[in-house]
Amino acid sequence: MEAAEKLAEAARVGNIDVLYELLCSNPFLLESFEQVQFIDTPLHIAASEGCTHFAIEIMSLKHSFCGKLNTNGFSPLDLALRNGHRETVSRLVQFNPDLIRVQGKGRITPLHYVAEIDDVEFLAQFLLACPASVEDLTICDETAVHIAVKNSNERAFKVLLGWLQRTENLDILDWKDEAGNTVLHIAASTNQPQVVRRLIKRVYTLNEINAEGLTAFDIALRLAMESSREIKKVLQKAGVCRSSLLPSVCSKAQFFSSKEYMSQKIVKLHAFLHKGLSEDMRNVLLVVAVLIATASYQAVLSPPGGLYSNDSGNLRGGLSNGQVQMPTNYLNLFLIFNSLAFALSVGMMVLFIQDSLGGALLDLALLFLMFSYFLSMFSISGNTKTGLMSAGRALAIISSLFLFFLIIMPKMWVDAPRMMLLDCLTRRETVSDRMQYRLVVKKYSSLVGHKCKGIHCNDNIGILHNLAFFSE
Repeated sequence: MEAAEKLAEAARVGNIDVLYELLCSNPFLLESFEQVQFIDTPLHIAASEGCTHFAIEIMSLKHSFCGKLNTNGFSPLDLALRNGHRETVSRLVQFNPDLIRVQGKGRITPLHYVAEIDDVEFLAQFLLACPASVEDLTICDETAVHIAVKNSNERAFKVLLGWLQRTENLDILDWKDEAGNTVLHIAASTNQPQVVRRLIKRVYTLNEINAEGLTAFDIALRLAMESSREIKKVLQKAGVCRSSLLPSVCSKAQFFSSKEYMSQKIVKLHAFLHKGLSEDMRNVLLVVAVLIATASYQAVLSPPGGLYSNDSGNLRGGLSNGQVQMPTNYLNLFLIFNSLAFALSVGMMVLFIQDSLGGALLDLALLFLMFSYFLSMFSISGNTKTGLMSAGRALAIISSLFLFFLIIMPKMWVDAPRMMLLDCLTRRETVSDRMQYRLVVKKYSSLVGHKCKGIHCNDNIGILHNLAFFSE
């Protein structure tokens, strides 16, 4: 019997001693399997037979076998799953969680398979072991959620939905398959009103259209009248309508042919700042912004010329204790320029603070700091009969707020829907991450979207951020 046949037999029975005897005779025995791209390696054989210890031993010796496919397009974990060896599956996943992302025939991963067969225990285990596996797509661009809903596996759908909700990845529900169908389209086509009820509370875009130009409600209208009454009622109540009632969306060609508006330039600049600046440069700018904000805030508390103080309580020139002694004309200029410096520095801090729950709290704290700054400005400036002081204060406030919101508005447009979107764009660079980003901002791009020749450009922000992403 040849060495390869002896090794295959040892893998079937899980005899590790025979494995090492063969390796003593031929140290390059395992290397021979590397020369063939698609082959049943000893790891495939051991996994399919449920020989857990032998499989782990082979994985330790030859890690590259984990990602190899046999001639049927199955990975070792696929074979263990399909042959019902649950203990082997659990141990393999524990040893190497990346096995869950190995794409076999049809680019189907083990996560897709357990979603298809409604194995909720393994589904939850795989998600915990390899969270990124939920982003994997089949050859038909289907996610595990698509597959679960297509096969009417409500239990698997609930597990996936709960996972997406807890990990803040609900935008995956808006991903489309090759036919342009979201999970809501699939749920409507398979007449699953309970699934639709759960989806309409969590998806970002209810009236998404597929490649045929149909919404989920259009698909529901194609179902039999008697059996589809409930799902139609649910969709109508949620605001899902027919595609004929929706405004037309311009194509990318129409978008690039249209005029570039100022709001689009601001959003593009915002994306560039997050992508183009290194972490060290961002930290340096934050430190400088903090120093400027501190100096400008201190200046309004202790302005040039000082504050009027008279213990006797007598007023001089209409001034009371605690009011600035600087001449009105100079004071107006001082308040305007100092307020602009303060607003610019605070706006830069808001812009560069990382998007997270803590970042949102810091943004709120900086906004309150701006309010306290303006209250301090009113307190020291006092009243004036000429009205110049009031005009100066008003101009300082208006210009400062305008500058502040001009800086942070792009962040509000894009980041309000979901925290960490810019982190997704600038730090993770997988294709699915870019898809995820574009899908979420699409719903909110109408805040700054313009019409090009009467057609709504709903994907403006997503395109602008992608341009910033690929421009480097």
